Parts: sequence; structure tokens; C-alpha cells
Amino acid sequence: MCTSCGRPHCRECVSEYEGRMMCAACAHVSEGPQKTQRNIPAAVTAPLSIAIALVVAWAVFYSASKLLPSGMGGFSDVKIGDAR
Repeated sequence: MCTSCGRPHCRECVSEYEGRMMCAACAHVSEGPQKTQRNIPAAVTAPLSIAIALVVAWAVFYSASKLLPSGMGGFSDVKIGDAR
């Protein structure tokens, strides 16, 4: 039985909160006001995420282009059937 509201509950449905056996609804109410989280609006996070993704993609491809040997012949130099 909940000591706050007096409604009967099974032993598994009540929990001890500040030394009293309380149901989940009463324990939630007695916790007091919840702290509000400051959420950044999606109008800011979506474009920011896209911009960061583009910068990371550019950095990956730019680094890859610098790591590849520049003296490699292009694919147009190889002819099918030309086995050397």
C-alpha cells in the first residue's frame, strides 16, 4: 500500500522513497520540478551537421588525393587486350 495516496499495490509495484513505501506516480510527484534541458533547435543542428559532414568529406578526399602517386598513368592509357 502506498503511504502517500493510500492505494493498494503489490510489493513489487511500490518502492521505498525517502523511507516511505510509495507507488511510482506518487514518487514521481514528490521528486519536485524536473530540470529543463536546453535543446538546440533542429534549424541550427541540421545545417551545422551537414556543414561538418561536408568539411570532413572534403578533408578525406583531399588527403587521399595527396597520398596517391601523381605519376600514375590514367585509365585511358591502358588498352583492353594489351598484355605487357
